[in-house]
Amino acid sequence: MAFTILVLIGWLALETFATSLSVLESEFNSPANVSARARVQKPTRCPDHCSYDSTQWFVYSSTSRVARCNQTMLLDFMLHTPLNNSDTRHTIYACTANATAGLVSEESYEVGLWSAADTTTSASSLNLTPLNHVKEYMTENCQKSSIFAFSEFEEMAVGVYVGGSLQHADNIDSAAQKVTKMLKSTDTPQSMVLQYCGTSSNYTLGIAVDLNGDLAAVQQYVLTWSDGECVSGFATSQAVPMTLFSSKASTAETSSSSPKNNTTLSVRSFRHHSHDHENSHSHSLHRRSTCSYVQVFGGDTCTTLAAECGITLAEFEEYNTACSSPLAVGQYLCCSSGSLPDFSPSAYANGTCYTYNVGSGDTCSALAAEYSLTVDEINGFNNNTWGWYGCDDLQAGQAMCLSNGTAPYPLAIANAVCGPQVPGTNFTGTDGAADWAALNPCPLNACCDIWGECGATPDYCNDTLAASGAPGTAPAGSNGCIFNCGTDIVNNATAPASYAAVGYFEAYNVDRSCLNMDAISIDPTKYTHVHFAFGNITSNFSISVAGQEQQFEYFKELVGMKRIISFGGWDFSTNVDTYMIFREGVAAANRDTLVNNVVEFVTSNALDGVDFDWEYPGEPDIPGIPAGSDEDGSNYLAFLQALRTALPDKSISISAPASYYYLKAFPIAAIAEVVD
Repeated sequence: MAFTILVLIGWLALETFATSLSVLESEFNSPANVSARARVQKPTRCPDHCSYDSTQWFVYSSTSRVARCNQTMLLDFMLHTPLNNSDTRHTIYACTANATAGLVSEESYEVGLWSAADTTTSASSLNLTPLNHVKEYMTENCQKSSIFAFSEFEEMAVGVYVGGSLQHADNIDSAAQKVTKMLKSTDTPQSMVLQYCGTSSNYTLGIAVDLNGDLAAVQQYVLTWSDGECVSGFATSQAVPMTLFSSKASTAETSSSSPKNNTTLSVRSFRHHSHDHENSHSHSLHRRSTCSYVQVFGGDTCTTLAAECGITLAEFEEYNTACSSPLAVGQYLCCSSGSLPDFSPSAYANGTCYTYNVGSGDTCSALAAEYSLTVDEINGFNNNTWGWYGCDDLQAGQAMCLSNGTAPYPLAIANAVCGPQVPGTNFTGTDGAADWAALNPCPLNACCDIWGECGATPDYCNDTLAASGAPGTAPAGSNGCIFNCGTDIVNNATAPASYAAVGYFEAYNVDRSCLNMDAISIDPTKYTHVHFAFGNITSNFSISVAGQEQQFEYFKELVGMKRIISFGGWDFSTNVDTYMIFREGVAAANRDTLVNNVVEFVTSNALDGVDFDWEYPGEPDIPGIPAGSDEDGSNYLAFLQALRTALPDKSISISAPASYYYLKAFPIAAIAEVVD
């Protein structure tokens, strides 16, 4: 019964309502695929609640997308990629914040302020939720390496950094209390920074608050601390006495560890080591020709490193010719005679490259120094790595290669719905990026972009790679496309066998004070099909045209066109008293009853067909009514199939939304095989 038509909608009675008929070709149209693919997932303004691994958080591509959320969020992004640089990509991990013994010394913290003439927020009205949530997150985070975190809510942006040799919980709790007290007791500043700058980034602590919501500015302050430097340029500043809690003495601790071919990675830590030295700054001799060694952190000098090793500067310089040139963060230097180990990793036994998950504080230069590599070697290892933009544009949470070998599977993105980064994706049987791109295709053959989001507009369908040429990338300012790309019409070469001119007669127009029209006035020369809008379906699934009996009698007298009864419409589909009728009527328990009643009404009134305007199966967010179910689409198809069996020679049609967002719950390809 199915055939291809070009639809010309004729509006009768001078009032337009939103409806359209759309038939999309799909290769995923078997009944087995209908249930799995016909899902509406509501795009939320805010991400899910926080977990301690930020690679489990939602991913957004811009600060403007982050700003849509009206709840407090924790954020994670590349520290070395400025958020206000439009020439780079921004992978911003976000989650909705949950309201959930060492050495002690008295130190002097610095508090710096910038004031703004146009700042109107009073101290009493400040919402300190972002500061409180980032404090809770970091005080409960038990990592021992340097960490940082960001949070944003309304007009407040917060960034916190704690070096790996400082206790997280006690220091953050103390510093956050001090910032809170000062914000509430002073004239409201534009920005405030509280910082303690030790001998290196490993001994640095800072909290930055910006009341204009400037995340890029806060990012720069945290980057300064991670480089072992102090923020400067305040309008005013003062020294504040506070207690500092250190996790260890500033003398070298030793360990007899050597590099291993496995790694434990956490995006929240500033350094992500695959060597067994996550908390010790220096390491002892583990074979006669190998020296004990120390690692460089931001702000370190040969003088500070010699102190870490517990030797004199002269001895340190004797062991390390590198002291004659600038030190690289992440590199190793000797604390004793001998040579440094070779930290360069090898591919795994299965041929996959040695895989490293990029952290938000990483740079290729630091990784090269840490793993006995060069930046050029790292770039070369990753030519075919999914989502690789090059060392100048690292993306947090990316799986990358630190050796030769085949590219690793891309890491999951919590809010991805298509492509290889959907959580739980099974890569069995796939062979490289071309196969990966086809995993978890979008409903309706819609485009899948690099972020794992589906759509049918150029925002999702631009099939262009970044300059790196790596799979899963896109030029700056574009979301790219990895599968089912492009917006060209590709199935329109052959004209349909016939055309139809379809009109909806709004029978209820006679109740208006003007612009009235009787059904008997419809010109039969202008239309091939006229739909009577609307018939009624009651809660017990009986059929009538109650209230429009006279117009329906006129309608039945029309000749020269197909006369079709239509059910549904926006009001019927969304009114609190009637929204459930379609949902329950197509369900298995009531399907036969509704089919039989529709068939009896069509045949007893000698009509030519039936039309349905359900707005919409599986809808997730229409105000005032519960969200639809995942089964609505498949139930709708089963109802139409049963109706086709009962009315093999009648016209059966539906109205479908033009919006991909609402259309994706329709198993439209399978429905197209049933309806006219």
